[in-house]
Amino acid sequence: MRGRRAYGRRRGGRRAGIALLAAGIAGGGWALSGGGSEAVPGLLAPGPADVGAPGDAPAPAGKAPDPLAAAAEALARGELAAVREAAAAFASDPGPDGLRARLLAAKADILGGESGKAAEDLRSLAAGDPGPTGAEAARWLARLAEDRGDLAAARQALTEAWRHPGAGPERQAIARDAERVARQTILGTAHHPSVPVVVVERGDTLDGIARQNKTTVGLLRMTNGLKDDRLFPGDRLKVVKGPVELQVDRDRFRMALFIGGLLVREYPVGVGKPERPTPAVTFTVETRQVNPDWYNRHERIPFGDPRNILGTRWLGFRKEAAFQGFGIHGTSEPESVPGATSAGCIRMRNEDVEELFEVVPAGTKVVVR
Repeated sequence: MRGRRAYGRRRGGRRAGIALLAAGIAGGGWALSGGGSEAVPGLLAPGPADVGAPGDAPAPAGKAPDPLAAAAEALARGELAAVREAAAAFASDPGPDGLRARLLAAKADILGGESGKAAEDLRSLAAGDPGPTGAEAARWLARLAEDRGDLAAARQALTEAWRHPGAGPERQAIARDAERVARQTILGTAHHPSVPVVVVERGDTLDGIARQNKTTVGLLRMTNGLKDDRLFPGDRLKVVKGPVELQVDRDRFRMALFIGGLLVREYPVGVGKPERPTPAVTFTVETRQVNPDWYNRHERIPFGDPRNILGTRWLGFRKEAAFQGFGIHGTSEPESVPGATSAGCIRMRNEDVEELFEVVPAGTKVVVR
């Protein structure tokens, strides 16, 4: 899909970009004037912090129309001169309308084929505004990077957009975009320039290569299409280097996976019930078990017993003086995820914890907020 985005100067340029923009607004899949957060195939979706979000409906009688909402409609029609004129009227406004106008002008520049100028303005907005407009600007930087085929830069921009203090509820949509780009780069079996390659030498093992690169045997198998652990001198292995880190958002019931400092995806999770909350500390993964037994009040409940609630995987945390027995595990009750449903551990659906298990080595930091 690289190089085939339908906006900017590529394949159809400004005219095709405007047509796609208008179609997106009409169809509700994504909108410059707010609302949608699902991604159109091949594009990153802007969110409701976008220009004109408060003003799509007709103005009530006696109330002046929102000129920026009108400018957003002009953008959908491809009337870029009108958009720039409207945005210029707010150029000296340091408040929310001024920020909206700058974002609107940057989008007009993108559709007009001036992506370089737009990128400068978007970077300034993202760095200078801690609110949703700044977060949306960061997300549009990822769109530009993907449009020019620079998926490594798109991953970096999406990570910054996810971390932006104004991202709010849009973090989940940003994480979906990050996962889609990660599957084109680090998680797929195809080689990508952003992922280093190791040439196997005599005596090398998958376990040794994994340890040297702070990754796991499971991830090496996954990203190289290996059915077993056999290696031969001269084999070229795609090696996704760590470190791996997990961040748990207890309020959102989501856990984010980072590899090499970049966002890969989010998972829905269960966290501790109000009477037994998951503590807001940084844990370290110490043990990894497939089909774990459950020790409940000194009783061993084997895997497969209907009373065993741990599901198919266990990632146990290093014991600390105040916190013992915590970890990440699957569940025999998938309907309990997401939510405040556990006795303090981080609960996942079995299919999710099985995927995560292949990626997370011992020593991984788990930051709970």
